[in-house]
Amino acid sequence: MVALGVSFLALLALALVPAFLEQQEDALERELAVFSLARPMFQEIQNAHLREMNLVERYVNSGDSSLITRYTDLVPQGARLLDSLGVVVSGMAPSYSVELNQVERGARDWRTLHSLLMEGPLSTDPAAFRENLEADRARYDSVRVSVRAFGDLLIRDAALAQARLEQRRTWQFWARFGTVGLTILGAISLVSVGLSLQNLAWRETRRRLETVTVRRDMRSILKGTADGLIGVDQDGHCTFLNEAGSTLLGYSSSELRGQAVHSRIHHTRADGGEHSERDCPVHIALSSGKTVRVPDDVLWRKDGTSFPVQLIISPMKDARNVRGVVLTFTDMTEIREAEAALRDAVRARDEVLAVVSHDLRNPVGTIAAAAELLGDVPLPPERQEEHL
Repeated sequence: MVALGVSFLALLALALVPAFLEQQEDALERELAVFSLARPMFQEIQNAHLREMNLVERYVNSGDSSLITRYTDLVPQGARLLDSLGVVVSGMAPSYSVELNQVERGARDWRTLHSLLMEGPLSTDPAAFRENLEADRARYDSVRVSVRAFGDLLIRDAALAQARLEQRRTWQFWARFGTVGLTILGAISLVSVGLSLQNLAWRETRRRLETVTVRRDMRSILKGTADGLIGVDQDGHCTFLNEAGSTLLGYSSSELRGQAVHSRIHHTRADGGEHSERDCPVHIALSSGKTVRVPDDVLWRKDGTSFPVQLIISPMKDARNVRGVVLTFTDMTEIREAEAALRDAVRARDEVLAVVSHDLRNPVGTIAAAAELLGDVPLPPERQEEHL
């Protein structure tokens, strides 16, 4: 999940961060373009005002009326420059419009005083206007300060915009570098996750194959052994029955699975007495967690017949807890029959030895009995002589 999250963030950053930074860069470039247009315009305005003031001073000092004509032609040029500058800064911050309004008001006030030089009811001659020259210069200085302040504002903000643009370009470089690195890291993470998943899948496949092999081997062992095997859970119910056990008990594995083992095959003793579940070795092994061996016992088949068995009950443990037991039973029928035959043979041997021993201790009696027997049995003379 972490690798997928990193990859998603890398792709998202690779798509959004450069676009966002490019948008900011475009905005700054447009702002710098406006600054590039405005800076020469305010310098032209300064020059126009300077020429206007120069013409006024020369007219006052010389009285040459042609200077007034030149001044009159110059005033609309300065006004048009201010209007053009107003259009340029109209889309910029409000502070530019405020500064430009101050410049325009100052220029209007300054030019209002010049109306005394024009023809009209308030007109005056150059000598009379000389008294207002100091005031005119003061207003010009005020306009020049306003224009200079506006120019300084443009220069300062242009420098800040340029610095921000360089900063954004630096950020964009590192952002692209970082997003590319993050993308590479995400790709590496995905590859790593893919390899890990492939390794995990391979190990899981191998584990399953091993499990299948173990189960196949266990089935082969359970099928090949001559002893019966019954799995018993903690409640005493059958969980599995091997083929040999099924043959010996007459139950199929499905018939006995889930049934109480004691009540099905171990309910009665060999002498016919009831076998209590508390004394059952399966119950004892489940309670104690230890292996129980019973060399002589009986189990009961499905048809109601019994057969002698030898029992081994081994607990199945999970850590320290007993999950159940495995009941192993060996059919002792042939062994018990062989034991009985051996006992009969020993008893017959003892009887023969007893007879032989008696005859050896009394040989005369044995001969007399044989002669008496020959006398009682009708035989030809030659046969009687042969026996004698």
